[in-house]
Amino acid sequence: MKKLFESWKNFINEVDPSYFQETFDIFVLLSISKDTGGNREQIKNDIRAIAEVLTVAPVDPPKGIQRDVGVKILTTLKIHCRQPSRGNTPRFVSKVVLQKIQRMRGVKVLKYDIPNIAQLEETDVTPGTLPQYVKGHSRKKKRLIGKGGQKNTPPYVSRPSYKRSKSAPPMGE
Repeated sequence: MKKLFESWKNFINEVDPSYFQETFDIFVLLSISKDTGGNREQIKNDIRAIAEVLTVAPVDPPKGIQRDVGVKILTTLKIHCRQPSRGNTPRFVSKVVLQKIQRMRGVKVLKYDIPNIAQLEETDVTPGTLPQYVKGHSRKKKRLIGKGGQKNTPPYVSRPSYKRSKSAPPMGE
């Protein structure tokens, strides 16, 4: 029985070395209008619905502000985000998250801070190097669409381009 228990314990505590998720925090001071913005919990839930956001937590004084000021609520939130693996920087992800928060009804971003952003961006793709998904793109695209063997007859007389197309617009635009 002890052997079974130990094997189960090892199975539960197993760590997958191939899984690693880079995360970072954004500290945001928000002004929430009581008339149009709703309450603090509703805003936190709306922020949690943003794609790259993992958790949202209030920051208590002395580091944060949690204050009811008549028609507005001032609140400091710690937003824990994941950095996507597509090569986007924490600065880009935080910009997208902040834009989506700013578009929320009755919510205004007064101030924000991303601690240690310089350290986070050291691991990103350096200028002049190509990300892994760009390398060999034309060769792979030629293999995918250019190996049919048929002649280019009307109406398909032009050969396809094997270059990479432009990137999609940023999220939310």
